[in-house]
Amino acid sequence: TFYAYCQLGKVSGEGTKVSMFPIYIPSKERSEKAMTCMNLDAIGRHYTIITTPEEYHAYQSLYKGTVLPLQHDGYTLGTTRNIILDYARAMGQTWIWMIDDDMQHMKRFKEGKRRLSSFRILESLEEKIQVLPITQAGLERPSNYPKQEKDRTWNVFCGGFTAIQVQKIVDIRYDGTTLFYEDVDFCLQLLLAGHCNVRFDHYTYVTPTCGTAIGGLYELYRSHTQEKHHSIMAMADKYGPEYMHFRMINGVSSIVTHWYKFSGQREAL
Repeated sequence: TFYAYCQLGKVSGEGTKVSMFPIYIPSKERSEKAMTCMNLDAIGRHYTIITTPEEYHAYQSLYKGTVLPLQHDGYTLGTTRNIILDYARAMGQTWIWMIDDDMQHMKRFKEGKRRLSSFRILESLEEKIQVLPITQAGLERPSNYPKQEKDRTWNVFCGGFTAIQVQKIVDIRYDGTTLFYEDVDFCLQLLLAGHCNVRFDHYTYVTPTCGTAIGGLYELYRSHTQEKHHSIMAMADKYGPEYMHFRMINGVSSIVTHWYKFSGQREAL
């Protein structure tokens, strides 16, 4: 559980409303610009930041959420995400949000227009999620939004801003050995195990382009291009051509995941 990796942080922000789904935000080297935390503080929504022990006091002094320091500063993002899952299960939680720390805004597609929304729309999303036969939910990626008239797509990639029913996936783990695409790997594991997810296509978030904002994974994306290539090749080999293939565009490695393979899959409530 989380207690094996961290010490319980001091709870700050007395009087903030405890969320319907507990919110966890892994964050590193962004104590002064964790936009997700700022947005949640603005609406009085409680959350938990998971960060390095060296940065604990910086985050604790600036934000109203609970801060949980990892035991040391050597974990991959995949391992940190597993620690969050373990902790949530140990706390008896069912659904949680796991949200990246750089969410600048939220948007909703309504009446044919893109409209800025506050993080209060999480509550309406939680109501939708709890009545669906799913184990994971996510929002449309900004580059695709709004992609289509229908408001949801079944069994696709959900990452960055995702809700997870943690008690149903005890045997599914993020890959802590890879430095890249641990969230893609997690979604594939979940779907191959027979679970389902939903992406809400009329809801999205605004963030800096992946790997461009200082802090977080910035140094990783900037200086580990060969490591990224090897991670992509290893994942393509792991799942094979039925579910994924590798491609190179203008010297940049990427993967294409065949999400359509799972389009007809459903699970019972």
